[in-house]
Amino acid sequence: MPLLLRMVRNSRWFPDETPRWLEEGEFQADALVDLETDDNKLSVWLIDEDSSNLPRVIAAMAAHRKSACPFDYALFRDRLVAEIGTRIEKSLGDSEDDEANRLWHRDLVELSASKVMALAKVIFDSNGTNRCWRKDVVQLIVESVALKQIELDKLQPSLKSTIEKKIPAAGSND
Repeated sequence: MPLLLRMVRNSRWFPDETPRWLEEGEFQADALVDLETDDNKLSVWLIDEDSSNLPRVIAAMAAHRKSACPFDYALFRDRLVAEIGTRIEKSLGDSEDDEANRLWHRDLVELSASKVMALAKVIFDSNGTNRCWRKDVVQLIVESVALKQIELDKLQPSLKSTIEKKIPAAGSND
């Protein structure tokens, strides 16, 4: 079964120190910020069952940022989304990898407040969140640039500078 990926911030879902007032099995309301919708849709990425496209999706999403930093994300089964009554539609993503945008971007559609809350519970119960560390994010983007999946010139200046330092030949084209 395929997985869905949603970018999140670990600290909102699983803080280093759980607040005393938070009951067991509950999560902080701040986690809902990571599920901000637009036109009652939520952007997610389809991850192959064997996770073979996970590195490329992480690179695509991380390359859309201003700088290189750790990339936090949640993975959850697509069938769980169907169980809460939410549909998944193929849509064009807005990452720096055009092919990834076409192949793997999806929207969860027709979301109500109760469905977003149910989705948050699905994410919370799906083995927590994951982190790709900064050095790994940089390496993934470097690899995607080398494979011409991401254009170096599309990157934000600060991120571009970091990536150029890892690709010595890239600086000679400017």
